[in-house]
Amino acid sequence: NVIGQLSFDPLKFQNMMSAEQVELIKEIVGLDFAELEKEKEEVYTDRSALNSRIKESIAHLKNSQAPDPETPDEEMSFKDALNRLNELREKRRIYQAVVQRKEKSESDIKGAQGEIQDIDEEIAKLQERKGNLETFIRGTQRAMDKEVLPPVVSEDDIRTVEIELETLEKKNAEIRSAKRYREAIRNADKLKVQSDELTEKLRRIDQDKQTQAAAAKMPIEGLSLTDEGVVYNNMLFDRLSTGQQIRVSTAIGMALNPDLKVIFIREGSLLDSDG
Repeated sequence: NVIGQLSFDPLKFQNMMSAEQVELIKEIVGLDFAELEKEKEEVYTDRSALNSRIKESIAHLKNSQAPDPETPDEEMSFKDALNRLNELREKRRIYQAVVQRKEKSESDIKGAQGEIQDIDEEIAKLQERKGNLETFIRGTQRAMDKEVLPPVVSEDDIRTVEIELETLEKKNAEIRSAKRYREAIRNADKLKVQSDELTEKLRRIDQDKQTQAAAAKMPIEGLSLTDEGVVYNNMLFDRLSTGQQIRVSTAIGMALNPDLKVIFIREGSLLDSDG
């Protein structure tokens, strides 16, 4: 097998692909990132989906016009406006009826006073008639004084509500648009928070992997693992000099079989005097 071959010829490690080198080192030191990698892939998938939804929300906002800050969230009631219009019309009708009665009363008084002027010429004959008319005037006046006019409802008041009814649907459309716009902003904010949480979870997963790798007993001091491959003294294995690669590969072979007395090292002449 590979490990058996590597125990005898450690430079086989030098010719492996970077991913194979990482997996071999993990096998030697007993590291298993299968569950973490599975979780990381799931988190990446969830974050990608959330970011797509964020882009959709932002695109919707770009195609929408920001509403007037004074635009309410709730649509206006056509029924309430119509009831208010009918109420104003009824008040207007009552007002006009009272005004007509008052005008009639005032006309009656003027008529009675005119008759008094005529009666004054025949006071003797018409004294009783005059008294009756004066009594009538006083009673009518008292009734008129007791009459209380309701609040004035002008034609302009009624026309204002009529115009409001005519423009009600347009205003409601603006309200619906504003509500969708604000909802899109809230959704984008929520999705951004969820995306940030997943990003932090990915960071913790990578940190957990680094912690486990750092705690593992490596075959040679300075050896570590990253997503890019095997690293020795902060340099990727494939960027090491040939002599350094031989040193690292030999240490791995010795770790695999510490009792082996003979190790075959190809290109040993490339080692320096320390090597």
